[in-house]
Amino acid sequence: MAVFNVDGVFHALENFCASGGSIGEGELHGHIVTCPLDGETYDVRTGISPISDAIFVKHFDARLDGSGNVLVRLEPTEDEDERP
Repeated sequence: MAVFNVDGVFHALENFCASGGSIGEGELHGHIVTCPLDGETYDVRTGISPISDAIFVKHFDARLDGSGNVLVRLEPTEDEDERP
């Protein structure tokens, strides 16, 4: 799992794209992270590529608890079968 902090808001994505690249090691620009292996891009708020909504990784809800720990829900935010 890859966790991102964008302006104090936490987002979590599955860590590997279809190429096998580690998304967590990619560069983050605004809300867009780039896979370091194949250059595919994903919006950390949704897991969907800004190029095509047919390209995506799983997105998970993430938040801070009262102690400053990042909590991530281990079920994706949407059922994969409901993706476009």
